Amino acid sequence: MINLHETGWHDNGEISDWEHRYSAHMKNANVYAEASRWANGNYTQTTAAYLEDIDRDGVNEVVMHNDKLLAVYESIGGKANWIFVKNNNGGHYSVVGSDMAYWSETDGDYNESSNNHVAALSESYPNQQHDTYEWNLLQTSGEEVEVEFSKNNITKTCKLETGNAYLEVEYTTSGDIYVKSGWSPDLLDLIWSGKGNLQRMWGDYGNYCGRRNNASGATAAYVLGNGGAEHNTSFEGTLVMGDEIKGGANFKIFLYAGFTSEPYDEFNNKVIELDNLADILEDDIPPTVWQQQAAWVDENKLQLTFSEAISAATAENEANYQLQNFSGSYTITEAVLTHNRRVVLTSNNDFSTGDLGEIVLHNIADLNGNVIAADQNIVAVVEIIRPHLVGSFNDWQPDDHSYDLNLQANGLWQASLQLEAGEHGYKILETDNWDDNEFPYENQIISLDETTEVTFFVNCGAKIENFEGIEYVCHNTNLPVVVGDFLSEIGGTDWNEQTELTMMNDEGMNGDDVAGDGIFSRTVHIPQGSYEYKVVLNNNWDQNTTSENLSFNISQNADVTFFYNMIENNVDLSYEMVANEQQTELILPAAKITAVYPNPFISGSSKSSSAEVKFNLKKAQKIQLNAYNIKGQLVKKLAVGKFGTGEHTISWNMQRQEIATGIYFIKLQAGKNNDVRRILYLK
Repeated sequence: MINLHETGWHDNGEISDWEHRYSAHMKNANVYAEASRWANGNYTQTTAAYLEDIDRDGVNEVVMHNDKLLAVYESIGGKANWIFVKNNNGGHYSVVGSDMAYWSETDGDYNESSNNHVAALSESYPNQQHDTYEWNLLQTSGEEVEVEFSKNNITKTCKLETGNAYLEVEYTTSGDIYVKSGWSPDLLDLIWSGKGNLQRMWGDYGNYCGRRNNASGATAAYVLGNGGAEHNTSFEGTLVMGDEIKGGANFKIFLYAGFTSEPYDEFNNKVIELDNLADILEDDIPPTVWQQQAAWVDENKLQLTFSEAISAATAENEANYQLQNFSGSYTITEAVLTHNRRVVLTSNNDFSTGDLGEIVLHNIADLNGNVIAADQNIVAVVEIIRPHLVGSFNDWQPDDHSYDLNLQANGLWQASLQLEAGEHGYKILETDNWDDNEFPYENQIISLDETTEVTFFVNCGAKIENFEGIEYVCHNTNLPVVVGDFLSEIGGTDWNEQTELTMMNDEGMNGDDVAGDGIFSRTVHIPQGSYEYKVVLNNNWDQNTTSENLSFNISQNADVTFFYNMIENNVDLSYEMVANEQQTELILPAAKITAVYPNPFISGSSKSSSAEVKFNLKKAQKIQLNAYNIKGQLVKKLAVGKFGTGEHTISWNMQRQEIATGIYFIKLQAGKNNDVRRILYLK
C-alpha cells in the first residue's frame, strides 16, 4: 500500500500524473517480488550476473546477486536503483531504494533533486545520473561475477564474489569524478519509524561512510580505505540519508550492503565489519597517462596528464623520460609537476613541425608507490588545438587563433594584446567550437579609458582541450584582490570585489617574494580580530577560487600576507610580527597545529622513522591534513575525516616515502579554518 499513497491527481499531458506514479510504483513492486524469490532461496545459482526486465517496464536491467546481496542496475545512469540483503538468521531487507518517494519530478527511473530517491553509484559530476549507459557482462557465473558500465569517459566495473556482503567497484575516468549514493537501510523500519534508528557510520579519517539501522543492523556504506577516493559531502531526503565521494581518474571502493554488529565507539560510528574492509582496501592501481598521449604545447614543451596524483620525486626526474622515434635530436632538460598530475617536459631544442615521436616513461609512481605499467608507459606525442582568446576583439570567432596563449615556465598560459579604449568581452577556448570547453561561464569584461596592452594569465587545468572546472583566468588591468570582512578595518568596504586596497601582484612587490612565479601576493596591515576572506579574480564573482569563505584570527595587530597560487588555485596566508607592537600571533580558534617534530627531520639519524604532527581541535569536526612541497604540490595525504575535541597526533613516515631534501608544508584544514607549519627534511 505504501506504493499507492499519492495517486489521485491529474496535471498536464495525455496521461494523468496519478497513472505515471502508479506505473512507477508497480515497477518497484515487481522488483520486490523478484527479490523475495531470491531471499527465499529459490535461485539455482548462488552467484550470477545477467540481463532481465526485472521491473517489467520493457527494458532490461542488470542483476547481480550472491548469497548475501542482490543488486539491480538501470541503464539510466548505470546506477544500482535497488540493493537487497539477507543474513543467515532469516533477515532480509532493502538497503538502497526509497521506492515510495517518487514525487511529480519522475516516473521512477531517475534520481530526484529533492534527494528523496537517489540510487547507489550515481555519477553526480560529470553529471551522468540520467544518461543511458552501456554495459558489458564480463563474467556471468562462478565464484565471482563482473559487469562493466560505461558512458563517455567514465567506466565503472562492479565485481561480486560469493560470500561477500559488498560490491567491489573500480572507476576509470579522464579526471576527477563525484559519485553519490542514497542509503535506506531497512526501508520498512524507516517507513514506520522514520530515520531515528539510523546511525552514522564513519571510519578513521573517513575511510568509510554510510548508515546503519540500529533496529536490525542492516547497513549500507561506502568503504574507501586507501583505494584513492575520499568523502566529499552528505545529503538527506525524506527517508534517505546519503554520501557523495570524490575520486581521481582511477580508484577503487567497496559498496557494503549487509549487516553489522553494534558500534563499539562512544559516537556509535565504528563497526568491526567496516573496519576490516577498510584495512584491506589498498590502492593497487598504477597511474596511466590520459589517452596515452603527450600534447605538444609549445615549441620545446610537451605536456602529460596522469590519471591521479603522482610522486613529485619521480615526476620531476628528467631521467624518467626517454624520447624515441623522432627525426631530430632532442633531450628532456626539465620536468615540472603541477596540479599534482600534470607534467610539462622541456626539451633542449624546439620540436620541428610534424616531427612527433613517442615518450617512454620509467619509474613514474603515484603517491602510494604504484609504478606505471609496462603496457602503459609509451605515449604518443600529438599536436593539439592551442588554447586561445576569443572575444569582442575578434567577433567571437571560436576558431580564430590570432590570440593564442603561450605556456610559461611557471606553468601558467599567457597572452598580451593591445586593446583600444572601450569595453571588451572575452573567454578562453580550448577547442575551435562552442562545445562547453570554454571558460569562464560568464563573459569577462575589460573596461579601458585608453589604448592599453593587456596581459592575460590563464590556468588551463590539467588537460588541454577538455574543460574540467578547475580553469581560471585574470588580466593585468584587473588583478586578483583579497576581499573579506576586514576591509572596513583598513578603510574600505567589506566584501567589495572592486577594491584596490588589497590588489595582489606577481612582480616581487608588496609581499610578493618572487616575480613571475605564478603566485600572486599582497601584504596588508590588519588590526586584531577574527575575519573571513576570499580571493576574487577580475573584480567579479564569476570564478570562485574557494568554495567557502576562509577564516583567520589575529590576537594582535599584524602584517598579513595573502597568497594566491594561480597554477594550483590555492589560497593561503602568513603573518609577521609588527615592529614596536606586542608580538603578533595567529591563532585559529577552532583548529591549530601545535607541533611538528623532530624539525628538522634528518633521515637515518632520527630516533623515529616518522615525523609527528600534533593538532588541536576545539570541537569535533571533519579535517584534512596534507603535506605539500615548496611548489604547492600535494606530497602526502596525512589524514582526512572527523576527529573529536582535543589533541591528536598523526605520523608521517618521511623515510619510507621517496621525497627530496627541502622544506615541506603541513596544512590543516578544518571547516573554514586553516593552519600551516613548515618542516625541513634532510638526508
